[in-house]
Amino acid sequence: MINMSLNELKLDLRNFSNPERAEKSKRYFKTGKGQYGEGDVFLGISNPQIRAIAKKYYSKLSLKDIQELLNDKIHEYRLIALIMLVEKYKKAKKDKHKQAEIFEFYLKNKSENLWEKRIAILATFAFIKQRNFGESLFIADSLMNDEHDLIHKAVGWMLREVGKKNMPVLELFLSTRYKNMPRTMLRYAIEKFPEEKRKRYLKGEI
Repeated sequence: MINMSLNELKLDLRNFSNPERAEKSKRYFKTGKGQYGEGDVFLGISNPQIRAIAKKYYSKLSLKDIQELLNDKIHEYRLIALIMLVEKYKKAKKDKHKQAEIFEFYLKNKSENLWEKRIAILATFAFIKQRNFGESLFIADSLMNDEHDLIHKAVGWMLREVGKKNMPVLELFLSTRYKNMPRTMLRYAIEKFPEEKRKRYLKGEI
């Protein structure tokens, strides 16, 4: 049975479509033949519009509905699915079983697509704000050897946010990894460290 809310969400998204923005997104996300974003389709919707629609529908859609969005070729469908997962996770903060179910679903759908991997790590910012670091650190660890600089920056950014909430947790994570992690990732992660300590990390002297 088709969930009418899912159809309504898709209609709302399409009502915000912008062909000019879509063309710019296609170039930015490298969707040409042989490029890393090959095959991605864009509606040309701004992030604030997507987030507003996500908040409208996240409680109405099941994980099955979200799976359908994640499997779609349209970039904004996949993005809004991840945003709604984060909203569902936050809403379920008093139900650890439900949170575990959502997180397992989240991990199961990790993609090899550059932009989806970037979304996956950045989406954990919502968990960090609740002082739940496990999700961020797990995904950061899995992306440690990724070849793309954009992923290095995104992972480093989230690690820095973990450190702002709990420095010992970040330093424990870095202790066995900092010598081998990508330089850009490390620089982002330790950006808020005292200058002397930051230099020691960069020299591998911790």
